[in-house]
Amino acid sequence: MYQLVGINKRPEGEEDEPQEEATESQRAALVQVLGQERRDRILSALYIARHDISGIVRIAAAQVFKTLVSNPQKTVREMLPTTTNMIVKSLSSTDEERRQSSARTLGDIVRKFGQGTLSELLPVLQEGLHSHDGAHVQGICIALVEIINSASKDSLDTFQVILCEAVKEALQHPNTEVQKAAAESFEALQQIFPSKAIESIIPTLLRQLESESESESEIALIALREIMKGRSNARILGSLLPSLTAVPISPVNAKALGSLSEAAGDAIYPRLASILQNFMDSLIMIKDTEWMDSLTKSFQVMILSVDQDEGIRIVLTTLFGGLRVCL
Repeated sequence: MYQLVGINKRPEGEEDEPQEEATESQRAALVQVLGQERRDRILSALYIARHDISGIVRIAAAQVFKTLVSNPQKTVREMLPTTTNMIVKSLSSTDEERRQSSARTLGDIVRKFGQGTLSELLPVLQEGLHSHDGAHVQGICIALVEIINSASKDSLDTFQVILCEAVKEALQHPNTEVQKAAAESFEALQQIFPSKAIESIIPTLLRQLESESESESEIALIALREIMKGRSNARILGSLLPSLTAVPISPVNAKALGSLSEAAGDAIYPRLASILQNFMDSLIMIKDTEWMDSLTKSFQVMILSVDQDEGIRIVLTTLFGGLRVCL
């Protein structure tokens, strides 16, 4: 790069000497020689390398970038689509070091350039969600988590709708690894906007859960199960249960309750008695054999998922109460 712009690289042993910086005409020549697209790719790679886990790499990349770029803020904005695509590709890599440096780079961009950058960054990520490459979409989910964790709440306020739509679309992806990453982005989002995240995303998944298409219903069920593994599962349960436990419980909702109980762990215990009671009420009401079999199977799954003393006491007390009523 130094040779292309006509800069003499500092000889070995002269590290204390200030590095010559490129002039505006030399920087313009860089575009002429490489072309805009290739220049952006190279500078983006250097910018990402500035956050490498190796100190030597960070120092070298920062020096070259500083030499070639006079206005970092303007240049980073100009090449943001290219940089974003490179970051997303690295975030979906199996190489942990690449993922770390890329995540740090994205966080640095958001912190330094703020809301203006988000308006350019988020549409690029949204477009990438339409990719057929599951690894690419998984990388976008990781990028969303980094953005949400790095940006201020004031900066994110303007983009609540965009963020919710992006997370919802990722959760509906057929790839299970993408859904796991999407669930992490949902967890980060609802930490900032708890009501908005739940109200914007959960009802859609519940409707999809009742889809006549078995594959669509299964995708929604997996998404809900992954969401329930998060730290705020108790809050989400409060949103999910009223519709899932409406008597008589449908076969689809019964299956969902069985899966969610396994994922929720002890977070479901405060509501376990009422859920079991609604199951029993439903079993008494319905006459259809297939429906009853479906509820019975889910009822068993829910009971067997309880493995702590507190939950076992709730199960036994509720079942005993049901027997007394029947007798």
